[in-house]
Amino acid sequence: MSVLLIPAADPTSSSTIRWRVGPGLVRVTGSVPPNRLPAPLRDLADEGVITAISVSPGRIDTTFRGERPAPADGARVRTALYEVLSAPGGWPDRAAPGEDAEAEDPADGVVSDAEQSRAADRELTAAVATILDGEFGMYTASHGGRIDLVDVHDGVVTVGLAGTCHGCAAADITLSRHLAARLRREPGFRTLRTTDDPPGDTCCAN
Repeated sequence: MSVLLIPAADPTSSSTIRWRVGPGLVRVTGSVPPNRLPAPLRDLADEGVITAISVSPGRIDTTFRGERPAPADGARVRTALYEVLSAPGGWPDRAAPGEDAEAEDPADGVVSDAEQSRAADRELTAAVATILDGEFGMYTASHGGRIDLVDVHDGVVTVGLAGTCHGCAAADITLSRHLAARLRREPGFRTLRTTDDPPGDTCCAN
């Protein structure tokens, strides 16, 4: 499984970097105390480089010392995250034996495959909506067309074509070269289809 790390600013905190990660690499959710961080990140926490980490399927938020993370600190955290996520199984579901002094329910904080899939679909839905409401949507509207989000399930995005987009010979090109190309940057995206496609068919696989 390839490791995908996409840094982005957290709109609520200038000292936090939000890392978008590939599907299946993070299976826990919530804030992670220092004594449960994987070793490469625990070392950075001990140094004071990072002061807090929270995780959820498809995302890791790292909070740095100071108002803004220094470039060198960001690079060190990226390297540590890559090392952790490259290990078999990605982010560990639990701390290694002996690292956590408190006894916990083995299932505490672990996200099921179904919950992980739903969380990934929610993030993908938000990403699609942002694209369709932005420049891409304005572009199609300028030609008298419209592309509506119909459904997102297990990474399959279904859209409906309306206005001049419906039945347009160039619609497949618009979907594959523009919409699908942008969605391929989103963790969890598998394929794009339209409501006009026969069952099982897609126009733009990832």
